[in-house]
Amino acid sequence: MSTNEGSLWGGRFADGPSDALAALSKSTHFDWVLAPYDVAAPVGLGDRWKATSARSDNAGGVVTWHLGLVTPAEHYAAVEQSDGPMTAFVDSFVAGATKSGFVTISGARWQRLDGGQPEDRALVLRGKGVTTMVTGGATFGELQTLASALRGG
Repeated sequence: MSTNEGSLWGGRFADGPSDALAALSKSTHFDWVLAPYDVAAPVGLGDRWKATSARSDNAGGVVTWHLGLVTPAEHYAAVEQSDGPMTAFVDSFVAGATKSGFVTISGARWQRLDGGQPEDRALVLRGKGVTTMVTGGATFGELQTLASALRGG
C-alpha cells in the first residue's frame, strides 16, 4: 500500500493518482497557503469529472486560483477565484455576458451570466473578500453541479 503522504487522495490506494490529480494535489496545498481566502475545491464529483489543470497566481497583490475540469459530457468547466476587483475578474472570463437571473446553490445566491467571451456562461458568487466563479462551455446544469460540490470557499 502506498502512503502518498500529504496528498489529497490520502494514501489509501496501491497505485498513485492520475497525473492531473497529482498536479492538483501539489497545487492545492500551495494555494491554501498562498491565498488570503478559503480556496474552493470540489468534493465528491465522481471519477467521471476529470481535473485538467490547477494553478494560482499572486500578480500585483491579487491572488487568483484556477481549477480546470472536463465534465462527464466532455464539456469544459472551471473554478476561478480572486480577491481582486470583481468586475474586471468576471469580465476576463465572460466579457459581454448577459445577466440571466440568480440560482440558489447550497444556500448561496449565485448570479447567472450567459453569452460571454471567451467562456459561454458562468455562475458568480461574491463572498467575504473573494469572488468565486464556475465557468466554461459546460451547461448551466453542469456548472450548478460543480458549484454545489465546492468546499472551503
